[in-house]
Amino acid sequence: MAEKNNKGLSKTTSLQAWSKLTEEHFGKKLRIEDRKDREAIYSLLGQFKLPHERFHVFKSADKLKKEDFLEAVGDLGTPYWISATPKLGERNLNRLSKLGLENSEDGWKFIQSLPKPEGYKVIIMEYPEETEFKGSAVVSKELNGIVDFVKGDQHFQLTAGLTITDPMLFDSSRILRYSKLVDKKHQELLYSLISGRRGHYEFQYATMPSGRTGVTFFDYNDELAYENIDLLFNDLKIYLNDEIIEENILVKGFPASLGKARGKVKVVLSSDVESYKKVEKGDILVSDSTNPDMIPVMEKVSAIVTDLGGVTSHAAIVCRELEMPCIAGAINATEVLKDGMLVEVDAFKGIVKPVE
Repeated sequence: MAEKNNKGLSKTTSLQAWSKLTEEHFGKKLRIEDRKDREAIYSLLGQFKLPHERFHVFKSADKLKKEDFLEAVGDLGTPYWISATPKLGERNLNRLSKLGLENSEDGWKFIQSLPKPEGYKVIIMEYPEETEFKGSAVVSKELNGIVDFVKGDQHFQLTAGLTITDPMLFDSSRILRYSKLVDKKHQELLYSLISGRRGHYEFQYATMPSGRTGVTFFDYNDELAYENIDLLFNDLKIYLNDEIIEENILVKGFPASLGKARGKVKVVLSSDVESYKKVEKGDILVSDSTNPDMIPVMEKVSAIVTDLGGVTSHAAIVCRELEMPCIAGAINATEVLKDGMLVEVDAFKGIVKPVE
């Protein structure tokens, strides 16, 4: 997939959308936080002595003066990004962000456009000028780690499940498997920083406006949603190191949420909302990727297979929470599998086979 650029991109937090819709349709609230205070995240990263982006905090958007905003941007340099976080007690506001801003006027317009300025804290942060790679890592309570990398500035494509990944695996004593996407020395540097602490990390190797180049972290949490991955970790060790010898394999991908299921294939393109209507209860959903709008469809199916994505993507996290078998990164599943095929999804082995 071609490298994409996030400059000027606005976004809401994807996992927040997944959580709300999952609770509505499945009656189950994801074990993830409803709000994310980036000031607290960076403070925690500082306590861990992990490198992070420089930032300025303003406690209330409605009281932020333009001259103070301009001073903050002048100190950080360009590009920069802005995160607007709902204050405690604000239940009807979403986190909003503006990425890769190149001038102060665009950032000030974004702040002025907030739907309820008095309800938001504003944080202004460095944004990398040049990004070699970004990634997401989950480290379990047993200190087993899975890391997905993506080249360039494509982190939101990674977490949305729009890229193919090649994971790095490690335990508390060593790296067990290196990814082919990133130099080993950079993986060893990352391992030295996170191998002893559980949680979920989002990181980058980039050059900041200040001129410093290296690994920085822009997100961390230790939510329960990322804790129960030891079974997946042990399964991936086998999957990635042993050749699976099976007959009649139709497609193969990464085990993203363990389990088995049988059903009829229904091929759906994530961008084609009309195609969602053909999915029936018990079907096997086959798609290029998944998004929060597909939650009503996911409610019906017994398993999910996607062309794209990895084990740290939002959809994989949601499927694990829902205990729904999921295979990600199958590359050509939407081409090989056809509507009406009766198949078995074995997400332990990452394979789809026909049912005779």
